[in-house]
Amino acid sequence: MNDYPINNIFVIINPASGQDRPILGTLNRAFHDSGVNWEIGLTKEAGDAQRMARDAVIAGIDAVAVYGGDGTVMEAASGLSGTDVPLAIFPGGTANIMSIELGIPSISNRR
Repeated sequence: MNDYPINNIFVIINPASGQDRPILGTLNRAFHDSGVNWEIGLTKEAGDAQRMARDAVIAGIDAVAVYGGDGTVMEAASGLSGTDVPLAIFPGGTANIMSIELGIPSISNRR
């Protein structure tokens, strides 16, 4: 567990992942209620999530979150490799195998 608060989070969203449910309203409510500053980046092609995660670390972000499928999560994790920046996973893919294996509940049915 981190010994420092998370005040700034960068959220990587893959709009091409399997879930068609909007996530921005859910994120806005959660982060606003928690007093967390957040920014988003939308992936457009392979490698974007890795680059965005790496850039977020350089920018001094406290945490990176991913809303997407297993491929997007793996890319972001690769971009964070070797750092102390935590990764949050918001399952947004079709199968979400990684999330299931890690015991992360799906947010697709929540509003």
